[in-house]
Amino acid sequence: MNMELRFDFMHLEKVLIGKYDKSVLLTYIGAASAVIGCAAALNNSFTTAIVCLILSGVCDMFDGKVARMCDRDDIGKKFGVQIDSLADVVAFLILPSVYGYVFTNTLPQWSKSIYILYVLTGLIRLAWFNLYAATDRPVPFYTGLPVTTAAIFFPLLHLLGFFVSKKLLHILILLVTAAMSILFVSRIRVPKFTGRWYTVCSAAAAILIAAFIALRCCV
Repeated sequence: MNMELRFDFMHLEKVLIGKYDKSVLLTYIGAASAVIGCAAALNNSFTTAIVCLILSGVCDMFDGKVARMCDRDDIGKKFGVQIDSLADVVAFLILPSVYGYVFTNTLPQWSKSIYILYVLTGLIRLAWFNLYAATDRPVPFYTGLPVTTAAIFFPLLHLLGFFVSKKLLHILILLVTAAMSILFVSRIRVPKFTGRWYTVCSAAAAILIAAFIALRCCV
């Protein structure tokens, strides 16, 4: 079965550009989840959009570990770095911006420019990370707030929305988005998740999704 699957991937790469093996599968799933989340936000299904954001975050958390377990050539490794960042743009920059722009409808239009800043600084942060990813030795911290933290902050804010007024929530989302935008390009050091933190974050993601489902059923 594995040989047949590997053959299919190899055959696919002969007729199409790109990589299609299991080393990038979670990255593709995360990006697809983000696109579904954008569509949900545009249709005012905000809880669904947030659940998609959480799922994208889980995929991003484990895609690197899966990729390192695979037998990749130099092209596969370079492709993995690029496709991971491009998927991050969709999942952690575009999806939160679409969610925020549509959801914070009580705020004046000029305030929505914060989401432009959010995307631009996020792009700068990802480009800077890619610039040094292939040259620097591994370090136990990130410089600047990783864009993937959107999968933490936005779900927590959305959860808060079940307990506070909509107007207050909209203001908080805008303030947090502005703060994240600045932190993306700051020189603060953020520790990398290792070991037990993968288990903690996975459990937290499952609890958040369960909470959203339960709260939505109660509303």
